[in-house]
Amino acid sequence: MKKTIQILSIALLLLVLSGIIIFFFNPLNLRNKIIGSMVNYYFQVDALEKTGAIGGLKENTSPTINVNPETGEVVPQDKNPLLSTEQEERLESFGVDVEALPKAITPGMTTCFIDKLGAERTNEIVAGATPGPLEILRTKECLSQ
Repeated sequence: MKKTIQILSIALLLLVLSGIIIFFFNPLNLRNKIIGSMVNYYFQVDALEKTGAIGGLKENTSPTINVNPETGEVVPQDKNPLLSTEQEERLESFGVDVEALPKAITPGMTTCFIDKLGAERTNEIVAGATPGPLEILRTKECLSQ
């Protein structure tokens, strides 16, 4: 029994140590990959519920392509109207699918963001500041309200 507890203690210590190393030193960009996969998983499940893939078909969500009528070239589509280009790029660098993020802000989201981040930081993000990875994780439940 004592040997089992020692082995579990060592395993737990190694797990915590590896988590600290990944969080602070970000070897091989693992921190961004882990955070991105967690956020994408959360929004993938949420998007599946909203589009009807879970619980029945609700709406047609086929993608649209914007074409410049003068030149005939495909115009890059704004992936999320609530985010600036810098915010979209930053979130994509963490591996977040910005198209899965909500396209409108509800009063419940605003209240939740203020509770989690404070009014000052919420206003900074609304004005165009890019949220950090910890802020994304702290506020992920706000995006489903």
